[in-house]
Amino acid sequence: MVVVVDDDPGYLKALVLTIERSDLDLEVVEAATGVDALLEIGRVQPSLIVLDYSLPDLNASQVIQRLLEPGRRLDAEVMVVTGGMPAEAGVQLRQMGVKVILNKSEGMRRWWRRCGKRCGGARRRRLHNGLKVFFGCVGPVGSRRAI
Repeated sequence: MVVVVDDDPGYLKALVLTIERSDLDLEVVEAATGVDALLEIGRVQPSLIVLDYSLPDLNASQVIQRLLEPGRRLDAEVMVVTGGMPAEAGVQLRQMGVKVILNKSEGMRRWWRRCGKRCGGARRRRLHNGLKVFFGCVGPVGSRRAI
């Protein structure tokens, strides 16, 4: 299960379609605000959260802080995507356990490569094979030129 959170409808749709078109059995739940994200994360307990830094109501740091409040448990890997954020926000996110922060301007290929690394092993290879056409990638799976 993956929860994708972004207030940009086009980027949200691209992320969701990318995951849904893979040959993995991953369900995708989408949210456009921080509050909706918190509700969906609590409801579905995802293994991965793809979280835009700047949302209309909360930023990624605030969402994660709420997920880490006493009495709550965050078992999901969190990947933050951003069109820009203050440098100190990146430090704060890393202190909260975020391992991947990716700038949207770096493009979908880089995002998907990072996302695929979070899936691991055979799931990642299946994911790459299923998305080569979608991203227009060249090169064999496992090479540096693949997704």
